[in-house]
Amino acid sequence: VIQKCIEVVEPQDLQFILDIFSNKVFKLSCHPYGCRVVQRLLEHCLKNQTQSLLEELLVHNDQLLQDQYGNYVVQHVLDHGEALHKSRIVTAVSGRVVPLSQHKFASKVVKKCVSNATSVEKSSLIKEICE
Repeated sequence: VIQKCIEVVEPQDLQFILDIFSNKVFKLSCHPYGCRVVQRLLEHCLKNQTQSLLEELLVHNDQLLQDQYGNYVVQHVLDHGEALHKSRIVTAVSGRVVPLSQHKFASKVVKKCVSNATSVEKSSLIKEICE
């Protein structure tokens, strides 16, 4: 129900949800339903509204990309986020591409990193795999 509300309500009217989610984004991102709500917020809210949400997510990059539900939120940022946020995720993966590629959930994030990285970042990730 909350996902549908986020999809149909005007972004400025969703601020109360973002306020409630403040300092709880990591926990919600690791929940089977919460991760979907976080993704919808990232899709439908304004950039200035999602900034603190994204900052909270990026602080927990390492845990989220290896979590069975959190990895979907990280992938969502890689697919739909701004270049700055994508680069921060790629940086978190860099230096650990091989072990993360062998992880059940993190491997999906590594794949998205390669697909969505800048050409320089992509070259670096692929070089790391080949070494």
